[in-house]
Amino acid sequence: MIVSEDPDGRGVSWARNQGLARARGAYIFFVDADDTVREGFLARPLALLDASRADYCIFGSSDAPLKRDYNLDGNAAIRAAFLPAYIGYSWRDVARRLCGGSLWKNREPGSVWRHAFRRDFLERWNIRFNERLFIYEDAPFLCECAIRAEKVRCLPEVLYNYTPGAAGLIRSLPGTAKHWAYKREIRRERERLNALAGGTIRRYYAASQFLGRLEFLRHLGAAR
Repeated sequence: MIVSEDPDGRGVSWARNQGLARARGAYIFFVDADDTVREGFLARPLALLDASRADYCIFGSSDAPLKRDYNLDGNAAIRAAFLPAYIGYSWRDVARRLCGGSLWKNREPGSVWRHAFRRDFLERWNIRFNERLFIYEDAPFLCECAIRAEKVRCLPEVLYNYTPGAAGLIRSLPGTAKHWAYKREIRRERERLNALAGGTIRRYYAASQFLGRLEFLRHLGAAR
């Protein structure tokens, strides 16, 4: 087990990247300091990954049991299952919401601690967290995993206990300089991921990019 501490406040992405750089085992798990795990948290994913040779697996958490079967073979199936859930909102998502539907009905939360990864998979593609993202940093990481993976497996059990926090940073962020820095960086990150995917996934986040730009223009107008 590797404990990554960040006394200088460089953020969770930095801390997790430090853990990845120091890891030497065959498998990677992430656990936040204020959460707990259930019996089988290590053993069940390890047995599944060892038997299946999957790149990674996903399992349930106390706040979010799995919404579907994610035993997936082939990169196309993996991209179709995970990228629409993590990378942003499409215009179809917006239309569904305007018609009274839920944006989260078929989406899985983008939390890395609901996954176990084969370390050689992460190292082969040098998949790391963007250290300029200090909130919602899990989603781009998981998107890159989905872009690269060829085999994913799932466990229906709930193996991780999430402890809801105060989310003070997220609640205090809107309208601040950090908020606009995050907006700019997540736009760049989506475009980077689209380039990795050969320019094929922009439709999954087109609405997010447009609405984010509109929000920024409104901010500039209000600041004048």
